[in-house]
Amino acid sequence: SLKGGEFSEATRFMTLLEEYSEWRFEEQVDLYEWIPTLNFIDTILAHYINTNPNILLVAPVERQRNLQITKEIPSKKKYADSALDAESVPESIICGICTILTFLSSLLGNCTNKAVFN
Repeated sequence: SLKGGEFSEATRFMTLLEEYSEWRFEEQVDLYEWIPTLNFIDTILAHYINTNPNILLVAPVERQRNLQITKEIPSKKKYADSALDAESVPESIICGICTILTFLSSLLGNCTNKAVFN
């Protein structure tokens, strides 16, 4: 979860991402060079989910390498039971997630070494 300075850094980062809804960088980038940025995006997404668990319509599950579900991850958080529950998530969080997904889509469409992304 984001703490103190990280939260204000994340806010500035999200504002910056909003400006890049279209790819404006070199044609193909090496995703290895974007690992720190991807890690920060992961931290932001984890913060959104931890502070707004009802954004998830499906609770997280533990998986083995072959993608077989082994067990549901126990949680005290309340995940959404319906789309109506998910609609209670603040608009700013929804917009933030949309901004991240738009940027990631652009990045993945213009990079090499996609195996880095998991």
